[in-house]
Amino acid sequence: MKFWKLSILALLSGASLGVVAQEPAVSPTLSRIAEQHTLYLGYRENAEPFTYADGKGGVQGYQWELCQQVVQAIKARIPGQEIQVVPVLSGANTRALMLASGMMDLDCGPVPNTLIAQKQLAFSVTTYVSSMQVLVRRDAQVAQLADLNGKAVVSLAGSAGERFLKTANGLKGASLQYLSSRSPQDGFALLQAGKAQALVVSDVTAAMLLAQAQNRDDYQVLAEALAFEPLAMTMRKDDPALKKLVDETLTGLMRSGEAGRIYERWFQSPMPPAGPNLQLPMGDLLRGLLQNPNDQGV
Repeated sequence: MKFWKLSILALLSGASLGVVAQEPAVSPTLSRIAEQHTLYLGYRENAEPFTYADGKGGVQGYQWELCQQVVQAIKARIPGQEIQVVPVLSGANTRALMLASGMMDLDCGPVPNTLIAQKQLAFSVTTYVSSMQVLVRRDAQVAQLADLNGKAVVSLAGSAGERFLKTANGLKGASLQYLSSRSPQDGFALLQAGKAQALVVSDVTAAMLLAQAQNRDDYQVLAEALAFEPLAMTMRKDDPALKKLVDETLTGLMRSGEAGRIYERWFQSPMPPAGPNLQLPMGDLLRGLLQNPNDQGV
């Protein structure tokens, strides 16, 4: 997953969605759903807490629950019919083709909204803002990025973490020992063993590692993020009527406060069926976007 340098003002600068001057034409996706009585929803198998397989043949997660509200809105547009909802496993390499071919009607997984991806996909309003964070050992006495000078920092091999470290304003001129790991768990093991004093991962990954650690109080996440990235649902680019319906549904949930309550169930409560509590409060960026939704990409 790529992360991008993004200021708060840049992410919030997208105009809030309002009344569309011209009503979109009939949705080809809704027409197909009505003909086949089937709605195909994409999900990621191991993208906790956004979407994940629950081990019982079902799918759960924050964005999956938001998607179920969209499902109800779609069914309301096709009254008098039984619509079967079919989960479909999707991924970055197959998403665009599956949407274009009709194998998938809406991808409920967490997809980074980038200007490059917008050439192939349509994005809903932002449902989450992911951040690249620095997880540190408390005994390393690192309270801000500048304190990493002279420290060993581990990032995932092939990720953008090291690049962001080298360009972070708080680390200009700093000397770091760069380590790499194959997985977040391997990187956290280096942190636990004292071979590194900091680990660069996403906010959700950091929360997951801490939730599963026996000694979570020995670590902390620095307040300053290295980068931000908006996540959203995706759909076919040539179906503005479907996008309008999805955005209206999500915006309604956001402004009513229901989206915030759904967030608390997945980020601040134990994840079902027996998952950890991430104890991850909503960030200021997402809080602002729930009040003024937009589909701004980076």
